[in-house]
Amino acid sequence: MFKGNVFVSLDDQHGVFFHTAKCGLQIPKMVHQAIKRTESKWGNSGAVARVIFNEMTCKDPFGLDGFGIMSEVVDNDCFILSINDRIQKIGLMTEDSRLVKIFGFEQYLRINAVGLEWKALCGDSYNYVFESHHNYAILPSFNITDQALRRAGF
Repeated sequence: MFKGNVFVSLDDQHGVFFHTAKCGLQIPKMVHQAIKRTESKWGNSGAVARVIFNEMTCKDPFGLDGFGIMSEVVDNDCFILSINDRIQKIGLMTEDSRLVKIFGFEQYLRINAVGLEWKALCGDSYNYVFESHHNYAILPSFNITDQALRRAGF
C-alpha cells in the first residue's frame, strides 16, 4: 500500500488535494480513467474534480478511511499528479512542487496501461527526482497555470 495525492486546480490560485492512504500506485491509472470519462467536461473544474475523486474511491465509496480531501499534501509516498483541466495539462510533481514532466490531456490519454506505472511516467527521473541536487523547475505552488509554466521554461 502506497499513500498518494492528486492536486486539482479549481482556478489560477486555488485547488484541492485528494489523498489516498492505500492506492497511491494506482493514481496514474485512476486519473487516466477520469480524464477519459470527462472529456466533454474539460473546463468544468468541479465536474472533473468530482470524477477524479470518484475514481479514487470507487473500490470503497462508503469507507470511513483511506481517502480524503485536503488543502495541502499529507502522507505521500509517490509523485503528485497536478491537473488543470482549463489548460488541459497534467504535471508530474514532487512534494516540494518540483515539476518533473508535463503532459497534455490528449498525450496522457494515449499512454497505454504499462506506461501508466510511476516508473514509466517518470523515465530517467524516477531514481533521482527526490535527491535535492537534481535541478527541476520549482513552481510557486502545485497549481499549473500557463504563467507558471512559461516562467519555468515549459
